[in-house]
Amino acid sequence: MAQEKQDQPNKPEPKPRSKKQIAVDQVVHKSGFFYRIFTSPDGKKVLEALEDEFDADEIFKAGEPDTTSYNLGKRDVIVYIRQMIRLKENAKRAELEG
Repeated sequence: MAQEKQDQPNKPEPKPRSKKQIAVDQVVHKSGFFYRIFTSPDGKKVLEALEDEFDADEIFKAGEPDTTSYNLGKRDVIVYIRQMIRLKENAKRAELEG
């Protein structure tokens, strides 16, 4: 066993990951859950229903800033879900491209 270690070439130690890289890796990992759920046949139907309900074209309500803010908040959830799906798709593409 000791001989095996001596026969192996010295590999450089991997660089420690930065806090930023750790955070990115965590978000990419989390995006996998969104991807698996919302790209499944049922998940696509759920996302479509959420989009129909919460991603209205008319967000702005003249004279009603609270309603406009509320509508933007609803829409932000849909945008977040789409971003998480795209993040995982891009990560998968990057893995394939090497």
